[in-house]
Amino acid sequence: MKQANIDALAAAAQKATSQAAFATTIVTAEMPDADAVNSQLKSTVLEHMQKNPGVSRSNINGWQSEPDMLNAGWGGEATAILARLAVGICNGFSKDLKMVDKPRFEWMADIWANVSAAGASNNWHVHPQAFWSAVYYVDDGYNGPDDSEAGGELVFQDPRYPMNRMFSSELVFRESDGKPQGHTATFRPRNGMLIAFPSWLYHKVQPYLGDRQRISLAINMTVMPARSEQDSSSGSRPAVR
Repeated sequence: MKQANIDALAAAAQKATSQAAFATTIVTAEMPDADAVNSQLKSTVLEHMQKNPGVSRSNINGWQSEPDMLNAGWGGEATAILARLAVGICNGFSKDLKMVDKPRFEWMADIWANVSAAGASNNWHVHPQAFWSAVYYVDDGYNGPDDSEAGGELVFQDPRYPMNRMFSSELVFRESDGKPQGHTATFRPRNGMLIAFPSWLYHKVQPYLGDRQRISLAINMTVMPARSEQDSSSGSRPAVR
């Protein structure tokens, strides 16, 4: 092959572009008037924790309530506000491909509380039987934004993993910005922050090492066939539209 042809091929390779395909949607949002909402949620959760032993699922060393903050009513008005924000996110980032004029589905929210002291974490897990899941931070437990040693970050795993590392753990694809593709995405909690993600996406919480309690709420959003206004008023099934 002539050198001119080799140079032309090298130049063409350098001009090649890439685009992301099959992206996994992770949504972040900020709660309006978060200080007031969080104050109500914090007192509600801590009071409930004093009266209930909690359950053990993916949580390690932390306290977790039953997923009934909204449906049993003990979460109060602040929990209903959070559910409304979650519904808005679900509606904004979901698409019913066959909807004509009226929504064919509505959302059901299950919400539970997590209280984490130093040493608490969550194993890798998913949220079966839900479409969207989310976590909302009432009190991140940090002593300011520079408290980088406290840990407790939320970590998502690339759903293609480990297949994208099966050939070689040291050979990876590049992103469009030239950086190597990782197999995890990490989010640092912040008061008033809500992070929503597909319920099938594996995630964990790194060990939390702060000297204050962290309080967060987890949410599962299940999709159900929409009811008529008459059925909705019967109260047979709590829902947030």
